[in-house]
Amino acid sequence: MTTAIHCRPILPREAELIEEATTINNDVWGKGLTSSPEDFRSRANLGYLIGAFGPEGLQGTISTLELPSSALAEDVAGEGLLSTWEGATGNGRFTTAEPGSDTLCCVAVTAVTARRPGARPPRPVEGLDDSEYADWARLLLEQPSVFPLPEPLADLARRLFPAYLDSNLDPVLRFHSRDKGPLGGTTPWLPVPGGRPSDAGSLGYNVLLRYPELTPRARQALLAPSDYAPSAVGEALVLGAARLAASLPSIKYVVPYSRPAAFRRNLGRLCARMAGAKIPFSRPEEQNFDALAREA
Repeated sequence: MTTAIHCRPILPREAELIEEATTINNDVWGKGLTSSPEDFRSRANLGYLIGAFGPEGLQGTISTLELPSSALAEDVAGEGLLSTWEGATGNGRFTTAEPGSDTLCCVAVTAVTARRPGARPPRPVEGLDDSEYADWARLLLEQPSVFPLPEPLADLARRLFPAYLDSNLDPVLRFHSRDKGPLGGTTPWLPVPGGRPSDAGSLGYNVLLRYPELTPRARQALLAPSDYAPSAVGEALVLGAARLAASLPSIKYVVPYSRPAAFRRNLGRLCARMAGAKIPFSRPEEQNFDALAREA
């Protein structure tokens, strides 16, 4: 439980916290998805950089900015500026923020509990036949930094991404979909193919998710005293962003610009099973993805 966690905005002048937030972010996301203190200072200035604090100090941050939902929908459909994470966030500095918009867009949730252990070398996939699926499984699982993918495999990813979303297998997307007390949970809004070309783990995909609309009753529930205790730092951060959104009269939606962090791994495991490997399902959602993918 996180009853000792409280959230508040970090101000641009709080240099030590900005540095600490940067370190936590880079420890969690690793190579290719790092940010600088200047990025975080700009986020705190042009948007809202919310910190989660506990007895041991800063435990994580969520970076949020105001954007119009209509522009998000139009740009994703038409591959406009907001159809990539870098475009939507002004390369992570929030120069695209439009105060007074109807959407608080959450673009990075980072907690110390998600810090990555030391990198382990990929393990060879055993029991594969000599099919194309076997080649794809090896590339996805044994060469995790190889990206972009060869076109036949990229095409498979495009065809199976809707099934992956429907399966609720991805841990990051599943985190957002879980009920969070007065906020509720997300539903998928818009897939964003190519939203983060540098993100090999998500195969370059982003997903716009949406929490329930902030009706007057929802605002009241979020801003009223509550006995609800978040179960993790990440959940406390999302609730902190939602409570900020509820205090801003123009905001109707809280929208994570999220990433399917395990798409590469789970697609690789599917390909390995298609190539004869005896890989057990890690959870019911993986079995669901397998079934949906074979029907696609």
